[in-house]
Amino acid sequence: MAIPPGQCGHIHFSPPLPYAKKQLFECAPQGNLIKCIITYKDAFWRNKGMAGQVLSTGAATDNAKGAHPILCTFDVTTPRGNPALAAFLHNGQWIDATQEERRDIVIKDLCRFFGDEAANYLDYADKIWNDESYSGGCPTAIIPAGNMEAFTHIREPFKLIHFAATEAATVWPGYMCGAVQSGLRAANEVIWHCRPEAVNEEMLKDTIYDKDFELLTVPQPETYGSAGKNQWPRRIVFGAKDTIYDKDFESLTVPQPETYGSAGKNQWPRRIVFGAVLILGILAFSKKYKLSHMARLFRPLEKVYYEWHIGKKWPF
Repeated sequence: MAIPPGQCGHIHFSPPLPYAKKQLFECAPQGNLIKCIITYKDAFWRNKGMAGQVLSTGAATDNAKGAHPILCTFDVTTPRGNPALAAFLHNGQWIDATQEERRDIVIKDLCRFFGDEAANYLDYADKIWNDESYSGGCPTAIIPAGNMEAFTHIREPFKLIHFAATEAATVWPGYMCGAVQSGLRAANEVIWHCRPEAVNEEMLKDTIYDKDFELLTVPQPETYGSAGKNQWPRRIVFGAKDTIYDKDFESLTVPQPETYGSAGKNQWPRRIVFGAVLILGILAFSKKYKLSHMARLFRPLEKVYYEWHIGKKWPF
């Protein structure tokens, strides 16, 4: 199977893939670049002693005239001598632009790097690889943080399925030569099961079919630290501060009633007495004026509000 890892994530496998391989395929999005090819009559950059390669931040601004979209360029002159430059742009700002707008800004940026001769091009073409349903992006898959351990399983076959892609190459991953090498490697894995004597051992180097292959694993605690010493006891000691394992730890508790108030005295008896007196006072006041139970409760509050808001003495 020779497709990008991210596209493998859209395939339903029965029986299901191992967890690590499934995680890798589902969390390996393709790159987000636009590829441009600009052809010329002659390789003028070579005449200037230039390699034709540029690495840039691809800075973008709100002003399109001041933008520098090119991230990198390569000399892709053909073996027959047809001069050309390949350039990559980030999709973010330019995917919604027209091809003519992208062409103008790319040529202008090439002139910044290689001089005015870059404007004398023969042809310009670009490709938005994110629009391709069977590749999903350009130039290669991106393995996010937290998924690198699963990446070590990218070349492992599953049942009778062998996986090939430029991301699965053992040399030049991410490039066309890596894609070819990956295909040859997968083919030799199949041959290994059919006719082991016909296998090219060089093609199986750094795969599980390599007799010297060692799967990369996460370092274990006993291999951490200097001189291979186990650092976990020390880490536990330092990491145990302010925990129940800290010998000086004092558990935080909710203060009890006897610790409330001034001088640590228990305030609850006094509060109970105060509450009882308040309730009895309200009942006595309401009984005097023959009020209902609800009115008995709220009439004192009405009195306070009336005298404060109206400014007159309570009439009842």
